[in-house]
Amino acid sequence: MRRSIPFTALAMVVLGLGAIGGGLAGSPRAGADTTGPYYLALGDSVPVWNGYDSYPYLIASNYASTNPGLQVVDMACSGETTGTMLINSLCAPNPERSQQHEALAFLEAHRGQVALITVDIGGNDLLPCVNGLSVDLSCIQQAESTMAQNLDFILTGIRQAAGPTVPIVGMNYYDPFLGDWLAGGAVQVEANLSVSLVTQLNTLIAGAFQTVAAPTTDVAAAFDTTDLTDMVSSPWGQVPVAVDKACTWLDIVCTAGSTEGFGDDPNNDGAKVIAQAFEQTIGPAITPVTTSTTSTTSTSTSTSTTTSTTTSTSVPSPAQTTTSSPVVAARSGSLAFTGAGTPLRLMAVGGGLLASTGGLLLVAFGVPRRLRRSGR
Repeated sequence: MRRSIPFTALAMVVLGLGAIGGGLAGSPRAGADTTGPYYLALGDSVPVWNGYDSYPYLIASNYASTNPGLQVVDMACSGETTGTMLINSLCAPNPERSQQHEALAFLEAHRGQVALITVDIGGNDLLPCVNGLSVDLSCIQQAESTMAQNLDFILTGIRQAAGPTVPIVGMNYYDPFLGDWLAGGAVQVEANLSVSLVTQLNTLIAGAFQTVAAPTTDVAAAFDTTDLTDMVSSPWGQVPVAVDKACTWLDIVCTAGSTEGFGDDPNNDGAKVIAQAFEQTIGPAITPVTTSTTSTTSTSTSTSTTTSTTTSTSVPSPAQTTTSSPVVAARSGSLAFTGAGTPLRLMAVGGGLLASTGGLLLVAFGVPRRLRRSGR
């Protein structure tokens, strides 16, 4: 059964996007090879929540004809923050490793074989700023600042490891708390406020991707997240178009006159919308980008640094063919969370104290415990 908790929108917004979900694990599909081309998907639960119907697999299917044999390497991790992505990832193979470590290792081991990288991360970073139904706005401001620093560090490392021509594409977030608009009264006011907070987060995310010449897919626009003015008919009565799309494309339970049933990931239809938004950003074919980075930045939190060079990294050129090759999930070495399988429906129910140390959002203690949630 779905767990339905009457959280207010303002309290829920600080939980961030992708706080629940499941990493994709298990064996790769038969036929996966080690030559690429590869599509590396990084982030929180959004790229893994729907299993093979998650947006990276839909994107890869769309480009199968122009990139025959395109293989998805999905390292995204449920509940991941920008801090845990750097240190003590919630589903990295070993405690001392992280999603960032594994991503950089994969990129460095497969230079010239990676056709595309997508990243969505940052929605979970505001978690410690809520205490019950009380929101600490100064905490939100500090958390957003730290998130922006972490994301700059993450993206600079990815760009340097991938080389200057591999396309990196980010995404901003929809608002999963708009279902609370249906409750009316003070809760509806808080639902309206959640849009402002998500918009502010999305502005910071877009700025971070711009620093590495990477576009940001406007998922918020695809969901009409800010449109609370235009009213449409829906199963819940006359509602703003933003509320209708959130209730239709997310795994929340919307009920007229009540707060939403808790959820924050896309359903299968929502995953299709996200994939289509990415495809509009990427274009008709995956093609190399032209950018350069000259600074020296640490790409490992424990051992080494990587300095970018001016040598271009080749990307498999789109093949002129109309025959679609099957999209397969790739796996490499110890990447325990790479590949695909049946996603666990997990809910974060604990708290977490995240401390800002050296510009990195570190998990000090109390990583949220996760319980299985069945259904959507």
